[in-house]
Amino acid sequence: MNKLPLIPAATVLVLRDTKDGIEVLMVKRSKRPPFENLFVFPGGKIDEADRNINIFNLCNGLDDKEASIKLGISHAGLSYWVACIRECFEEVGILFAKKNNGEDLDLPVLKKKNMMNIEIS
Repeated sequence: MNKLPLIPAATVLVLRDTKDGIEVLMVKRSKRPPFENLFVFPGGKIDEADRNINIFNLCNGLDDKEASIKLGISHAGLSYWVACIRECFEEVGILFAKKNNGEDLDLPVLKKKNMMNIEIS
């Protein structure tokens, strides 16, 4: 039996409803093991920064207590949501964020790099 410690990780399923049906975002991994050439959903391990209370304070609609209850853990459940958002941005350039007032976040520098070319709602 494998006795390596489990590493907390999270993945996100990004869907988009179109006139042709539902689209599912998948990422093709590099040729490096252990996930060489596989198609996967964006995600990865929970970083220490994903557990930072200052990040938690920027989250709207879900707090750590609610997130932890949903996952059946005692604390730091919100770090899984934060990790999914971070990984999605790092891996495919999709940033799930809004301004504090609820307006869309406009990041022109990312548009120039063609990193924000789809609309997710």
